[in-house]
Amino acid sequence: MFALFPRGQNVTILARTWVPSMDVGAIMQKMGGGGHHEAGSVTLKKTTFGKAKAKLLDVLNDNPPKPYRVRTLMSTPVHTVSPKEILEKVQGDFEQRNISGAPVKKDGQLAGMVSKRDIRKASQNNRAHLPVSSCMIHKVETIDPDASLIRALEQMMAIFLSKSVDRGSG
Repeated sequence: MFALFPRGQNVTILARTWVPSMDVGAIMQKMGGGGHHEAGSVTLKKTTFGKAKAKLLDVLNDNPPKPYRVRTLMSTPVHTVSPKEILEKVQGDFEQRNISGAPVKKDGQLAGMVSKRDIRKASQNNRAHLPVSSCMIHKVETIDPDASLIRALEQMMAIFLSKSVDRGSG
């Protein structure tokens, strides 16, 4: 939010944000003011409301918000498991690391994914003594770590919607 307050021959701009991808303090600094990530201000001397608004829009156009990237939410290093590992052991590893799933790698290549849910189902069917390969998901969708979170969400929604249509519920 940017609020412009004309005061005589000056215009004060106050800025606030809760959007992590926009640093309003930096925006205000570019206009001659200051602040921090979530708040900032500037007083433009001897100007009109219209000129102050135009300057603000120019600075915003030159410095658009930078969308968060997938890598900002990733845990690193990524814990992977082998398709030969026993499900009971993997379940213990997940609990110890406080994670809900992991990629399955075979010969250095992505072979699938396994989750707590997969292991829980196997345990309910007395299959926790089997290897990860017995219950892992083989078809895995991936996205580049530098992709925007918006792009990741679009991809997840497209996958979800295509599966809903395939099941006849879309």
